[in-house]
Amino acid sequence: MLSLALIMALGLTGIGYSAWLDMVNINGTVEVGSWGVGLTNAFGTTDNTSLSVGPSNVLNITLTQTSAGTTYSGVFDVSDNGTVPIKIQSILPVTPPSGIASITVGGVGVGTVIEPGAPIGATVDIVVSTDGSYLIPITFVAVNWNQ
Repeated sequence: MLSLALIMALGLTGIGYSAWLDMVNINGTVEVGSWGVGLTNAFGTTDNTSLSVGPSNVLNITLTQTSAGTTYSGVFDVSDNGTVPIKIQSILPVTPPSGIASITVGGVGVGTVIEPGAPIGATVDIVVSTDGSYLIPITFVAVNWNQ
């Protein structure tokens, strides 16, 4: 009899607990931040070299009347236009276009983390292998800093 009373009491406790347990749903919007690479303050530092930006993550380098074997240079800033840090994932083109011996980007590279509001000064050096004029777009691809 006592055991039956204990089983009944335990059963009633379970029913009471389940009636007390309730679900709560919370609906809302979570903002995790934004990020995007930006290039600014771009200019050529050697004759026949000009740099421009457009769209925001593409550095356009114009070389006019070049001489083979000569290095042409420029400077620019790389910044994070968002609210969370970015990491440079790639800098394209990986292979220089025809007529260009090499493209070297300094100051920033693959894996560089850039904080919002803290631009990094960078340089670009281009060695020409064939006389001529060139338009070379260099694209900076970034991802969220922790990817």
